[in-house]
Amino acid sequence: MINLIEPRFDFYEVLPSYAEVMSTTHSKCFEVPWSTKDFNDLLGLKTVFGFIVYMVNDNSEALSTTAANIKKLDCGGFVLYSLASDQCEILTICVLPECRRKRLAINLMQNVIKRIKLIGVNEIFLEVAENNVAARNLYINQGFKVFGKRRRYYQQKEGRVDALQLSKSIY
Repeated sequence: MINLIEPRFDFYEVLPSYAEVMSTTHSKCFEVPWSTKDFNDLLGLKTVFGFIVYMVNDNSEALSTTAANIKKLDCGGFVLYSLASDQCEILTICVLPECRRKRLAINLMQNVIKRIKLIGVNEIFLEVAENNVAARNLYINQGFKVFGKRRRYYQQKEGRVDALQLSKSIY
């Protein structure tokens, strides 16, 4: 059957039960991915939160938002962030290659910013590989500014690459 209908994307808050799905998605987006254990450890912390995007085919039956039913859908990407006092750090954000250029990363970032504004966070931080031009452009276009660099921070197939440190004030 040919489906000519563009998938719809639904956003949900991340639950600890999503660790395996997140690890699988992360492995499709990064050369050195995080393991399911890494995600289990992070999601076990009381300071770590996130949003996950699932593709829902418009002609499919609506599923209730239980963890078991959501996991039946296809994950398109997610963001994890950590809160400490009045600051937020984006720990990771990824969107599957086939789901890029559909504003998912922008929507993930905007969901985080909307949420942290409600709780009084004043600043958001993140790090990005210096050679990840697409992600750098995304962050700069969202108002982030470079404030530092971590030398040889990220391991990649061809060796280590610098990480740019970015921040944005939240108003």
